[in-house]
Amino acid sequence: MSEPYGAFVRLHVARADLVHWLETSPPDPARWTDWRDLGGRWCLDDGAEELAQATAEEMATYAREAGERLARWPTVRAAFRGLFEHCEAANTRHITYDCVEQEFVAGSWMYDENLIAFLAFLTLVRGAEDALGPDGTGVAVIHDYVFSPAEAEATAAAMRLGPGKASRLLGEDEQASAVAVFQAMMDGILADPDDPLPFVDQLDEIR
Repeated sequence: MSEPYGAFVRLHVARADLVHWLETSPPDPARWTDWRDLGGRWCLDDGAEELAQATAEEMATYAREAGERLARWPTVRAAFRGLFEHCEAANTRHITYDCVEQEFVAGSWMYDENLIAFLAFLTLVRGAEDALGPDGTGVAVIHDYVFSPAEAEATAAAMRLGPGKASRLLGEDEQASAVAVFQAMMDGILADPDDPLPFVDQLDEIR
């Protein structure tokens, strides 16, 4: 991977539950044991290309490094801010909450290209399963919306949250539906290449 991928999450969650979650501590990646299902082709320590081929020791190392990154921040809110402030391009974040639809969207279309950064983002948003009510749902995706969106490896990972307090990583045959969730938004953002890329950041307003 040589270009930064976008990383987005969308949650259908009540505002009070969202605010409470934003003030909790970021979770530990070790809470989940299915990170090999993330898939994708990576340059791993032993030369393996598929994450599924990584050893248990390697997976533990990746999880620890992602956890150490998240541990820099005391709350989920601060972690969102910190992760997106370290994006490879400035002013590429999009964070909103629609009170009518009870829809929270957060992400950056120029997030990163690194496995540890991806694990940190997915771990952070995966913790939202604790905030979801019985009918609450969510979707997260790491996808190249800017540079090579149509290529086979444009999607690095996707995840479903809910209904309720559950989450799972999606297989390659399911990832397109997650990518599509954010496509219209990205089409609007990238519609005029002559205009500066707009960004919206309502994170501090969600109280």
